[in-house]
Amino acid sequence: MCDLAREGPLIALLPAHAEFDDEEAAAAQFLPVVRFTFADEVTFASPLPEVPCRAVHRGFMLSAERWRTFYRRLAGMNVHLVVSPEEYERAHALLPERLPRIGFDLAACIVGGSGFTRHSLRM
Repeated sequence: MCDLAREGPLIALLPAHAEFDDEEAAAAQFLPVVRFTFADEVTFASPLPEVPCRAVHRGFMLSAERWRTFYRRLAGMNVHLVVSPEEYERAHALLPERLPRIGFDLAACIVGGSGFTRHSLRM
């Protein structure tokens, strides 16, 4: 986990994918926004405002291993995600494990009118 007091200003990190254009406008009201792509390496679509810096990620969900790689690649560029690989894995491991206890009413609320049914959500 990064030392939040020492790692510089906070930025919002969003994928360069057009799906996040509206979120960029919303996030930019509060934080500098930097768009990126991540295949094997992280590439920024705009310059970082300052390094070192801290970053919050708002984008596509990644596997735990992919998040770990993303975290390391960014750290190597002096961009420090505020969510460590261990925290990310712990948070994402909870949903599949807890969903049967929460029940499918919650799942139906989450997917709303997307065409999913309770039957299609069974694990």
